[in-house]
Amino acid sequence: MQTIDDAERLQEFFREHPDALIVASREGHCLHVNEAAANALGGDVRPETLLYERVHPGDFGHFLSEWAAIVASSEPSVFTVLLGGKGAKARAFVLHARRASSGDRVHVSLRPKEGEVDVEQSSVRRREQVLRVVLDNLPILVWATDKEGVCTYADGKGLELSSIKPEYLIGKNALALYPPDNTTGLKKALEGTMTRHVSSDNGQYWDNRDIPVQDADGNVIGTVGMSLNITELQQAKAELETKLALIERQQEVIRNLETPIIQVWDHVLTLPMVGVVDSRRAARVMDDVLGAVSRLSARFAILDLTGVDVIDTATAGHLFSIIGAVRLLGAEGIISGIRPNVAQTMVSMGIDMSSVITLSSLRDALALCMRRMREEGRR
Repeated sequence: MQTIDDAERLQEFFREHPDALIVASREGHCLHVNEAAANALGGDVRPETLLYERVHPGDFGHFLSEWAAIVASSEPSVFTVLLGGKGAKARAFVLHARRASSGDRVHVSLRPKEGEVDVEQSSVRRREQVLRVVLDNLPILVWATDKEGVCTYADGKGLELSSIKPEYLIGKNALALYPPDNTTGLKKALEGTMTRHVSSDNGQYWDNRDIPVQDADGNVIGTVGMSLNITELQQAKAELETKLALIERQQEVIRNLETPIIQVWDHVLTLPMVGVVDSRRAARVMDDVLGAVSRLSARFAILDLTGVDVIDTATAGHLFSIIGAVRLLGAEGIISGIRPNVAQTMVSMGIDMSSVITLSSLRDALALCMRRMREEGRR
């Protein structure tokens, strides 16, 4: 059983250990720190202080990645990190950390890294590592030119998908290497304007950017170009456009089936109506009917409502408009096949159909048309 003296000795060991010792929460709060750790972190360390707040910005992403791995595993971790308080010069430490067996805390020790560490160089190396990961894993091609347009750099996984090879570019003037239409973006970048355009090469599509590089006085000293392979995106876009065109053709067929205009007899047209007649469909029906009446010199146009289950004031208004337009062309509009429930609805809405010829069935409407034409023939 641990005695009071043992506990005091452990506290003394923690306080006076030459290494910077920290007990942190899983979230990174500094719950307990010894004097060496407080100095390493720039002083003024409290339980609410987050460890990553004392990490140099150049190492911030690296530290968070390592800390997440520490919290997720029971294995020890060792890595180098730049630390320092606000306004203080950053120093490099070798961080040893391991999650406690209870799982709710992390034990950390810090030891100064031997030798001077150039913070700026470390930050540059970190950026280079990030750039290397991007170039090696994304379908991107990055290049650079001097102020004359001579290529000085070309790299990236995108080279594997392109017909362009680094040895073909580097040392050569891109303005002379490609046709004028393909160097418009580069020319504008050399003039100080960033450009973006999409190009194709051997079946591959590229999203290109040409960016001017300027010195402190604003003079263009070169350009940086980036090309992202978007072939999959373009293919998906083309497939989508093909599908949309197919859907549009199918909808056109459906619309034609919804409102077929049939010449059932010489100078007699019939239009079977099915479903709901909205404003858009009514305008289409009117155009089709008027075109057919004019083209075929029709005397009668029958609107058959046998397939219409529901009608409202707007639908009735559309039907009257169609009938009125047919009359203006010198033909007679007839409505047939009104169902009992539709008739009851129209009466309850107060719709006056007295000015329109209505018959119970398409057969009756055809019989009327034939009788009228016989009478006109005898006259």
